[in-house]
Amino acid sequence: MDKKMLLHCNIGYHFGALLARFTPAQLADTESELSKKILKIFSMLVKCDRNKLTRQLEGSPGPAVLVEFIFMSDANPNVKEYQKHLISLLGFCILREAFGLPVLRRIVENYEPSGIKLKYLCVIAQDAWGRNALREHGGLEILLDACGERFDPQATMISKHLRHYMHDAKGLSAIVRNEAFMDKLLRMIEKYSDAHENCKGNTGKLHKVEIGLRPDAPNFIAQLNELEDKTQTSYMKRTTFSKDLRDLTAMDPPPQAGSYVPLNMWSASSPVRSPTHSSPSMSPRSQANDDQEGSMSDSSMSSASSEAAKSPYLADIELHQDSSIYDEDILVCGRKICPNLLNLISWISHNPENHKCLMRRPILEMLLKCMSRGVPSDVMKTAKACILRLVKSPTILTHFLELKMHITVIRTLLRLPCLIQRYARRCVQCDERRSAGREIIQELSLHTCTTSGWAFMEALLKKNDPVVHLFACSAGVVLVRQSSYRPQMIRRFEPLLKLMNRFTAMLNEAASITVPAESGEDALHQARIDFFASNNANFEMIIFAFSSILTYKVQQDVLKSQVERQSGDEITKEDDCDACRININDIPIERQVAFKLSDGTALATVDMDALCANSEYYRGMFENNFAERTQGIREFTLGTDDSLIIHETHYKKFLHRLAGCTAKTCAGIEDTATCISLLYLADKYLAINLLDLLIFKNGLAEKFVCGNTLADFIPILLNSSLATHAPLSKLFFLIFLRYSSMEAIYEVFNVVIAVRSVDAFIELLRAFLNECWKTLPDHPSYRVWV
Repeated sequence: MDKKMLLHCNIGYHFGALLARFTPAQLADTESELSKKILKIFSMLVKCDRNKLTRQLEGSPGPAVLVEFIFMSDANPNVKEYQKHLISLLGFCILREAFGLPVLRRIVENYEPSGIKLKYLCVIAQDAWGRNALREHGGLEILLDACGERFDPQATMISKHLRHYMHDAKGLSAIVRNEAFMDKLLRMIEKYSDAHENCKGNTGKLHKVEIGLRPDAPNFIAQLNELEDKTQTSYMKRTTFSKDLRDLTAMDPPPQAGSYVPLNMWSASSPVRSPTHSSPSMSPRSQANDDQEGSMSDSSMSSASSEAAKSPYLADIELHQDSSIYDEDILVCGRKICPNLLNLISWISHNPENHKCLMRRPILEMLLKCMSRGVPSDVMKTAKACILRLVKSPTILTHFLELKMHITVIRTLLRLPCLIQRYARRCVQCDERRSAGREIIQELSLHTCTTSGWAFMEALLKKNDPVVHLFACSAGVVLVRQSSYRPQMIRRFEPLLKLMNRFTAMLNEAASITVPAESGEDALHQARIDFFASNNANFEMIIFAFSSILTYKVQQDVLKSQVERQSGDEITKEDDCDACRININDIPIERQVAFKLSDGTALATVDMDALCANSEYYRGMFENNFAERTQGIREFTLGTDDSLIIHETHYKKFLHRLAGCTAKTCAGIEDTATCISLLYLADKYLAINLLDLLIFKNGLAEKFVCGNTLADFIPILLNSSLATHAPLSKLFFLIFLRYSSMEAIYEVFNVVIAVRSVDAFIELLRAFLNECWKTLPDHPSYRVWV
């Protein structure tokens, strides 16, 4: 007989009556032929329309017999098969309601770790009465305790069924107040996030991050323009929609006012239409029934994804097996669990009453870590929505400041390695993270610039505790952005001055560090690095505060000035140096000037006329009554009193420049070491043309300044004759604050201390910050980062 005909004959009710004639022990007998036939019939019926089968079975006495299989051991193969079929039928609310609360109470009161009992607790969470009963009778606690920290099928099953609490405010409140479960949830998500830290395949077709490009790469603005052009070009290659639409709209006249515009016609100037969503249903679709008829659906849970359709039935999941294999590939196994756990936190954050429970450092740091790592975009967006929901809470400010979370936000989202590299190609994901970080800081700034927020900040600034006061000054500079409060803060508390004083004191303290003489310079260098690391929190607060007053105007002025002045024409020549007056035989002997190193190594012989034309130092020497002219001295030794270690090839390139040579083969400036050496020698010997090329007119040296080369440039910058050159100094401190890691900054500190120029460095930094402060807008502005 056809299966459908069986159901039309009310076979489900008759089968339930058949089951009632036997005890569960008789049905579980593996030796009885009758029990085998009954199980075979049951297996065949389960493959029919289970929705109709459960409706017929519910009216029969059969459920009273089937329920006993929940409390029997699954060691018996027949019992295990009955349990599997029973779980598949419990996916329909009619049979769940037939079992009712007595079965749940019986499971909770006599609970022992069992796959069938755990699955039953998951199944009844689909119903509102079931979720309420789980919460009131202890079943929810059992579910949360059973969710371990491993990425195994049991954790997957529990995490997916917890999504039924999306609209259950009381259930979510009970979940967030279970600290043991929340701690396990945090550890699982952190483990999943850490697995993405060095993942190379998370960017897909987006631009990959390229860190460590040569410092002589194209300048910053040209890099951004190139990236924008490539982005637009790649989009146009991927689709012809934009071109087709442009051609189509060019052929048609513009629509008149009030005319009908088809809904499927879109253009960039058309108003954005808000999509219409159906109202959410009472409960989302169950994972156990994604492939079954009669399961409840939820249009708001469209993110259930195609993975749910491919996953096995709840009845087919084996829970009690060796789960050690599931931690081997965290990316694959965690992808099935962690998005559900993050969604759970997101739903919890919708209720303001739960914000206090979520306002814990581990939870906030976990959310920020999910946003900063290379996790899938949906996971990152969920974490972003959750933390933004918390930040917009009216009571967030005191909790966030107590936890110093704005420092963590800046470190985690605004100072990513991709974002603080001057010549790194930005990736789309890191731009999104930076945008989210700015939005978080902006919300905190809005809270601070209120009556209650300013009162709290004012109380912090009045504290006598040095640690609290330093933090308050840093937080005030970063967060107090409104013009009505900012002048008052500067006038009454002088936070920038106090930060600068503390910064100077720490640098002087590092400069006073000593080590035994026999330890050497390396030990002294390491001792200072250890000091910086031990005071990293204080240095971060100060550097982040200084960086927060960098304005868009200062950045644009510096970078535009660099673009306008840079010219690489002179270093792109490929010709030989046959035109320069160096090492040639037709120079008269009396006009030949020979150069050598201190060890006697000959460098070059240069024409005196070319030497005087390109160096004010030698022009004054040979055109005035100095010994070199009166006594006919024509041989000079270089490197005897240089404070900088200069390579022999750099001396030769410098002499070629003095001889008028600009060929790439012998006078090219292609790396940072060459640039710094020539800049030092040009300043020492007053090579005006070379100084014009490097800093004054062309600004070629600025091209080599990046975070990794700051420590090389700082001795040159602290030279009295170059420190007054504003563009180079501005660019240096812009990169120092905006495009440098803390490790690179500490290397700069070490060099400043080594050359005994702490005071000079502080004065230059103070002048730069004063200019930045003057460019802050008068109107309320919450732009915290350039």
